[in-house]
Amino acid sequence: LGQTPRPETPGIDLPDGVQFDVNYTEGSDIGYRWFARTRQTPLFPFGYGLSYTAFDYSNLTVEGGQTVTVGFDVTNTGGAAGEAVPQIYLMSRTGRPLQRLIGFSKVALSSGQRQRVSVRVDPRLLADFDAGINGWRIPAGLYTIMVGRSAIERVLVGAATVDGQSLPP
Repeated sequence: LGQTPRPETPGIDLPDGVQFDVNYTEGSDIGYRWFARTRQTPLFPFGYGLSYTAFDYSNLTVEGGQTVTVGFDVTNTGGAAGEAVPQIYLMSRTGRPLQRLIGFSKVALSSGQRQRVSVRVDPRLLADFDAGINGWRIPAGLYTIMVGRSAIERVLVGAATVDGQSLPP
């Protein structure tokens, strides 16, 4: 009691040169993905921010093919100028739940101003490592895309069919 929390380093008490294993069972599900997987709501989700104004998102388009291109309108509905940072997430792929940040944009708008935003997703962000080919592969199928203000605030949801492909190293 009365002490500042100190991190505990596994193996700190072992002599130099002694190897030990640390098992990270969460895999790549860290940060916002860990909260999503464990169905917990953080007090301040990834992407959370305050603003002196308000923004509306509308008119979503999602195009598939070799990658995903997401388009939508951002409107400053508040009384002051401000900046919005809409985030684009891959939410599921061929029915498999998944949450992965695949894009974002920073948009500065005056009060009442509207702007069309278009984000072409880097295909590498859609890929998974395939040990069978020892490389990265994008599975073919239906991809559900979400545009939000944060990792948990879904504003627009759409879907597109993506072509399967292997990516060069």
